[in-house]
Amino acid sequence: MKAFPSTLISSMLKYRLYCFERNSTNRGFSMRLDGFQQCEERWAVEKTQMRSAEEML
Repeated sequence: MKAFPSTLISSMLKYRLYCFERNSTNRGFSMRLDGFQQCEERWAVEKTQMRSAEEML
């Protein structure tokens, strides 16, 4: 597995924080977890796209 550049890692952390903050509303815990899971799935797709873009370079 190739090492990610530090900028990518920091953007990963920011994205995860955004996911968490966005879903940390006053709604029910299960709804919050559900939203977080969807956000994580979206991030997994973006991560795959970034990885394939890196490989093309």
